Amino acid sequence: HYQSFSAAYIARIMSGYVPIRKRVFDALKSNENAIKSQNKIEYTQAERENIKNGYVLECLIKPWRYYLKTGKLTFGITPFSIIYETLTNDFGVLDLSGDDKKRIHAKAVELVKQKINQPSTNLETFNRSKKINELIQKNGFLETMSDDIKSKCYELSVLEYFEKAKNQNVDLEAVFTQKLKK
Repeated sequence: HYQSFSAAYIARIMSGYVPIRKRVFDALKSNENAIKSQNKIEYTQAERENIKNGYVLECLIKPWRYYLKTGKLTFGITPFSIIYETLTNDFGVLDLSGDDKKRIHAKAVELVKQKINQPSTNLETFNRSKKINELIQKNGFLETMSDDIKSKCYELSVLEYFEKAKNQNVDLEAVFTQKLKK
């Protein structure tokens, strides 16, 4: 019996749902905006300073102490890019010359190439290496591996900074603490 409905009749019925649908969508949208505004967290200046102090302690001072004891530098789950940005932009203590950046980039490219050419230890790494090599053939090495190279550049920059500070007997803990007070 549905075949006996005319197009005009169906259009009139469907048009009747438009205001209802609009009302429901508007209600959902306003509810979504209300939830977003409720989830916005406002911090006081003291809370912001406490968070920053905690970050510096956990992500810079403790890794520095560990590095002095063991010679191994680890930042846990904090990416080297965040540490690099903190040392460069927030504290202004990591300042690389153009030549340093070129040298670090060349070293990063070499290390990424070595990593790619390592023999596979299982089927998963073999398949991953195969896909990466196919992408390299298609797009070129620098374009395909740009994210890995960039990450390695951050890592090498931070490692060199910490090594240099250790070799020159710089007390980075004091440097970080002093920069926090500014």
